[in-house]
Amino acid sequence: MSPKRLFVFCDSTGQDGMIAPDGPTEILDPGQAFIHGVSQTTSAISGASPWGNSGAPYVTNVLRLSRAVKPCSSDDIPQIVYYQSGVGSESDFLGSIYPTTKVVIQRLGRCVASKIRDAYGFLAQNFEVGDEIFLFGGAYVARKLAELIDCIGLLTTENLGLFFNIWKDLSDDVSPVIPSGTRVTRIRCLCVWDTVEPIYAVDALRLEDTVLPASVDVALHALSLQENRKEFRPTLFTLAVGSNQILKECWFPGAHNDIAGSYPRHELADISLFWMAGEIKILSLFDLDYDFIERSKQPSPRSDWGSSQPHNAYEETPTWMKTAQLIHAQNRLKSRDITRRINYHISWKYAPDRPRDPYDMVTRSALETKFRTTTYVALNDYEKGCKDRWNDTSNGSPVVYDDVSLLFPSSIDWVSSTSVASMISYESYQQVRGGSEASGSALYVGRASFELTDFDDLIEKEDEDSVGWYRVVGALTPDVLGGITLVPGGQESDGTALYSARGFYSGGLHCGKVKMGESALIPYDGHEHRLDTYNVLVFKSELYFFHNAIGQYEANNIWSAVKQGSVNSGIVTITPAETTPPRIVVGLNCLDMCNDAVIRVNAYVDSVGCNQFCAHIDTWSDTTLYSGSLSWLKLSSADPDFQCGTFNCSSEASEWVPFDWFFDSPPTVFVGLSKFAVGDNWRVSVYATDISKTGFTIHAENWGDTNFYGCAVTWVAVVDGKEGVLCGTFGGNSTTGSGYSGWTSFSPAFNHTPTIFTAFKKFDLDRNQNLRVRVSTTAYTTGMSWTIGTYAGSRIYGVEFAYLALDCYY
Repeated sequence: MSPKRLFVFCDSTGQDGMIAPDGPTEILDPGQAFIHGVSQTTSAISGASPWGNSGAPYVTNVLRLSRAVKPCSSDDIPQIVYYQSGVGSESDFLGSIYPTTKVVIQRLGRCVASKIRDAYGFLAQNFEVGDEIFLFGGAYVARKLAELIDCIGLLTTENLGLFFNIWKDLSDDVSPVIPSGTRVTRIRCLCVWDTVEPIYAVDALRLEDTVLPASVDVALHALSLQENRKEFRPTLFTLAVGSNQILKECWFPGAHNDIAGSYPRHELADISLFWMAGEIKILSLFDLDYDFIERSKQPSPRSDWGSSQPHNAYEETPTWMKTAQLIHAQNRLKSRDITRRINYHISWKYAPDRPRDPYDMVTRSALETKFRTTTYVALNDYEKGCKDRWNDTSNGSPVVYDDVSLLFPSSIDWVSSTSVASMISYESYQQVRGGSEASGSALYVGRASFELTDFDDLIEKEDEDSVGWYRVVGALTPDVLGGITLVPGGQESDGTALYSARGFYSGGLHCGKVKMGESALIPYDGHEHRLDTYNVLVFKSELYFFHNAIGQYEANNIWSAVKQGSVNSGIVTITPAETTPPRIVVGLNCLDMCNDAVIRVNAYVDSVGCNQFCAHIDTWSDTTLYSGSLSWLKLSSADPDFQCGTFNCSSEASEWVPFDWFFDSPPTVFVGLSKFAVGDNWRVSVYATDISKTGFTIHAENWGDTNFYGCAVTWVAVVDGKEGVLCGTFGGNSTTGSGYSGWTSFSPAFNHTPTIFTAFKKFDLDRNQNLRVRVSTTAYTTGMSWTIGTYAGSRIYGVEFAYLALDCYY
């Protein structure tokens, strides 16, 4: 027969690009009986990896490359692909089966053996003399497979029954007897991403895996510069003396899974994949669909090429693993794996030198200080083209998503409480956080056959990568969801599907249920309470993206035509249109007003729809407004990380503002003026204190001889530390009575240039002059310059603005 090419792709730990459940599965004690009319309660458990990286089946580089292999080469050689899901199931080295594979075995790394065995069997049964073998991995299994083939060759089909005898000899460190007829073959290439030893799977099969097997012609190895878990040290290749093999090891910015691709966003993984594909092309190893590979890149990258923020793998590791001292912090510079002799990918030059989560992270400046000089690997031709087209998605994307839950719902399990109680540690699960009692005690998502019961000792850590909460106002409908997939929670006796919901009631954020066409029901104190504003649990995907935005509306009147008490309004278009009307908050930020006895101005919006709203800057009574502008912030109605509102008062006030639902920790709160009415000297200040998980105190004050007739204060509360959002203030007192300018730094820096929402927070103005104040900002990723200006004789003693900087890619 004519020769063929055999490809084996061994995916990363816990990854399976072919299979995912249709929805939540149940891990139940098969002997569990119903007790007092209530079945054993089960709890929602997300499928996050215990090592801190997402265990959801996000697309890896191994999977994408396997999909790109053409069925036949340009010279008509068949190319046959075998894709193998990652370590996380099946047997140990002696063939013992572990029943709770996903939860336990993945943590112990004991199923490597079955993966090696299965891949070996595929090659042994399909190989014929003259065929070429190509191995790819994520990467431990692929390396062990290469060593096994190098050690014993490929058994014939007739002798495959001896495989376990040979296996046992290798495990017992005994030289096996290799039967006659065994095929000796070369391995055309071995391509791997950041090989690390699986924890507790040391020296599998007693095979050495640091020296590149002699039968491998070409080895390509992409390595992580910023992995920082001691137990995840890389296993580098070495060449035997006198070897003529080709070995290319290249180091990339990012953590272990940033390089291999196991996160919902994969900009960094794209770079290492493009390098690997380009090297394959240079060496003419086999035929790939290079257009497919490029089109499988991250849609709408949030950062320029090479500048994406790395993940901090140690900080993402569950607390219980750190407490049990299973995982320790140590970056690869401290472990001496990074040396002056390594080859850096050129993208390292563009990596952020201040990681967003810097704990024990290697940085470019640290390596430059340590080694003085570095050796950069130039881009190959394929990489150059991919870099030039980094933001170009005009050719569309193949059906390989960054989150496989778009094809198959993400990995969520309902685990019985008896199963939870029998586990090594409750925190080995990633329990889905539901809310909080009024006392602040955490609540988690659960279900039962009759009614909810109390949960004890449930896992505390929430998986933020596979599921999320989606805010809903009114009845739950497909139009409200806009294509988002709900996490199934259960069903009524008639089969009607139920979904997990949560809402604010009686001082707490409580879990409940909701079904299509209705609002949420929250059980509390023996009764169910209907809520029209609530959150529903959904699978995260590319559709789980809240298009929040910031803009300006200006009222520029013709001076000669200005009348007192005028109404100024205009239509603002929402692009892209929302599936449900968004929340709009506004703040005054520029004014040109006559020094009337009382100045009155009101900024607000009405007629808010899915594609537009009407913005107003109105005055009333005897106030004259020549021009003004408001800053508007559009918040998706479904985004649970933001809450907002308006506080109105007719005199000085300090008042408690409760949140609609609790935050897990005290949020960041923005406050700014959207309306005021003052006479005599113009002095007003608004601010927030006592910020907690449940609310804050808002203050509206004046001083001196100001006549204060009231104001409206816009407030926005956002999850503290939310990526892509920063709040603060700028401005201050003026010593000259005129304008002034300054610089405000952003920490951490943004990945993209943000847009800025601003509003007056405090002002002290001379009422003998017209009120003319302008603010302007120029934003950069690292900070913003600002100018508070006056003109035409206006005099200011002090002005302070509040700002909210928003990266609209998040």
